[in-house]
Amino acid sequence: MEVCYCGNSKIFVGAFLSAFSLARNSSEAVTIYLLTADITYIKKEYTPLLEEHRKRIEAAIKTFNPENKVTLVDASKEFKDVFSKGRNTHSMYTPFAFLRLLMDVVPRIPDRVIYLDTDTVVLRDLSPFFHMDLQGKDLAMVHDAMREKSYANSGVILFDMKAIKKDGTFQKCRDYLFTHKLMMPDQDTINYIYRNNRILVDRKYNEQRKLRDETVIRHYCQSIRLLPYFHIIKTKPWQWEKFCKVYKKDSKLPIFAEFMKVFSEK
Repeated sequence: MEVCYCGNSKIFVGAFLSAFSLARNSSEAVTIYLLTADITYIKKEYTPLLEEHRKRIEAAIKTFNPENKVTLVDASKEFKDVFSKGRNTHSMYTPFAFLRLLMDVVPRIPDRVIYLDTDTVVLRDLSPFFHMDLQGKDLAMVHDAMREKSYANSGVILFDMKAIKKDGTFQKCRDYLFTHKLMMPDQDTINYIYRNNRILVDRKYNEQRKLRDETVIRHYCQSIRLLPYFHIIKTKPWQWEKFCKVYKKDSKLPIFAEFMKVFSEK
């Protein structure tokens, strides 16, 4: 099973936790791709993931299966060539999410891969999702809990890269991102380009609301709560003290204690 995370050095803890939870629950060997770039010319804190990050994550996931491995992929050149002058580089969201739309042109990305946001925690075996029949479509996604039913959340996506390379749809995404100013740039683009070329799957693969017995992936994305008053939740699992207050039930899951023990080890 192949899985990809995208981001800069700041996503290391999140990628570590998500990858650790993925490997802990996987019934098969996992290959993880860390797709990164140096784009400090946009913001000085946009430094890339490093080899030391790759080694730490790989060492942790190999405890579950010695065949598990992590590959670091530097897409600095590809990002600069395609996105550095685009209309959405300075949006309210990090441009590192655009990296997944380069998976057809950077080396070593396999024919089928799951993209995961780094604020996802895998609670069950993800292999059935990875191997599911895409019914001739390019990708699989889950409905976005805060939007209309036809709009999907981009935090968990199964990509058929072989089909995408054949039909050129990532190039269409890149062209659209370059020419249209968007509120949620990459997610809006993926929803527009793939509106008729995707399957929508059960929410258990990208649960954005609350923990359920059948949940496979719990995604701690931005959400809205109406009680005891209207407020927006942006808390992530690595913000531990705050996370325990906001997600009291979730924080008691064994995966978090196990992760913190492993992450604190040198």
